Amino acid sequence: MKVLVVDDNAAIRESIETLMMIKGYHSVAAKNGAEALKMLKQHNDIDIVITDVLMPEMDGITLSRHISADFPRVKVIAISGGGSNVPAREKLQECRDAGIKQVLQKPFTLEELVNAIDSV
Repeated sequence: MKVLVVDDNAAIRESIETLMMIKGYHSVAAKNGAEALKMLKQHNDIDIVITDVLMPEMDGITLSRHISADFPRVKVIAISGGGSNVPAREKLQECRDAGIKQVLQKPFTLEELVNAIDSV
């Protein structure tokens, strides 16, 4: 299984990539949604995208909408640290409407991440 990790925070991105390697997944990374879309076009073997919700240039929800339209077999898991003025219930519904299968709140455990991957 190949995972694309998308987060504008390099430390978080690298940490998730390391966790993916520990669990035996192959992973690649992107620093924003626009870069992630380029990588999806280059790597036709990506199965899951783990994306931050709030990022500059293209947020995770917009990215997920593009993935649903252009790469329908790819599943999306969103990670969020909150920090939004939008009430949590509305943001969660927006994620679901965009095709996001799971939403994890930062900080999350390796077990929670693996369970989210297994469930999609």
